[in-house]
Amino acid sequence: MTYALLYYPDFYINYSQGFVKRGLDGTMIEWLSLFLNISSVKLIKVYKIFILAILMFFVLRSIKKWSLISVIIISLMMYFLHFFDHFIFLKKDILLLELYLLAFYFFEKDKDILALIVMLVACLIHEVFYLFSIIPIVFYLYKFKKRNFKKILFIFILATTTFILVSFIFRGSNINTIKMIASFANNSPEFYESMPNKYNTGTFIFDSKNYIWNSITGVRGYVFFLYIIIINYMFMFVFIKSFFSINIFNFVFSILNIQTVLAVSLCIIACDISRWLLLFNFSIFCLSFFIEDDKRLIIRENKYINKLLFLMFFIGSSLHTVDLNTDSYMQNTAIGHLIKLF
Repeated sequence: MTYALLYYPDFYINYSQGFVKRGLDGTMIEWLSLFLNISSVKLIKVYKIFILAILMFFVLRSIKKWSLISVIIISLMMYFLHFFDHFIFLKKDILLLELYLLAFYFFEKDKDILALIVMLVACLIHEVFYLFSIIPIVFYLYKFKKRNFKKILFIFILATTTFILVSFIFRGSNINTIKMIASFANNSPEFYESMPNKYNTGTFIFDSKNYIWNSITGVRGYVFFLYIIIINYMFMFVFIKSFFSINIFNFVFSILNIQTVLAVSLCIIACDISRWLLLFNFSIFCLSFFIEDDKRLIIRENKYINKLLFLMFFIGSSLHTVDLNTDSYMQNTAIGHLIKLF
């Protein structure tokens, strides 16, 4: 429990053995630990609490501002239910969602340079940020903010270049992960106390092969994979159909289709299916949050549709699927966690 609670592997990746994907925040924590002479484990705790505090602030603000989005944001509290069941205090997913919202906020305020910096930082923290964010951001700048094409192209090229660097060139295959972990733990004697052997080496961070065909067993597994994709697609379709006006429905529907293709492609090569679907779904919800004041684009809320969306999300979206089967998926929905807890 101690390991999973404190040392989720993504947080201790760093640049001590060279530039590598997902290493920015771990490097900053390592440097800060040495500079302040404070245990890196203690800094990890503070870092995670800070991330959760930002989430709570946004949840509370969204409740006051707009009920439908607040329902969706509150649904992300599944992370806390996930913690009670699996004892994983926090993954980087919440941080990526917060940075995504921050980038949109800066774009909305016409501070494109700050927004671009946030995008690049997020991509250096975890490369999946690029995959779920780039299409909604580009479409938002083009359709709603009427940005100059050259500016949009510049943002796209810089973000894409960063993604290619961390995903294909500096992916960590040649990194000495034992030394990398030792460097991070150098100022924290308690770091190894509850660390399982497979995490001591760190090889699974960069070298694991998590293709979907290694997880699916038999026809039933593929059928259920298709079911997961369909139920999430239906959920998002109901949302955009009920929320966006006819003026932009086709536009947002195109975004949904592109995001679905990207999400399914990612699910195939990295079988964390429910995580990816949650991130890609949220990227579309974010659009509605930032154009809600434009009465030409929005259909007023319908309390019955809100309840349907709320129910579909909690039944159909799973935070993490250990095995690709019906039991594992349904046990890890919010309702499944509540049943196990109570």
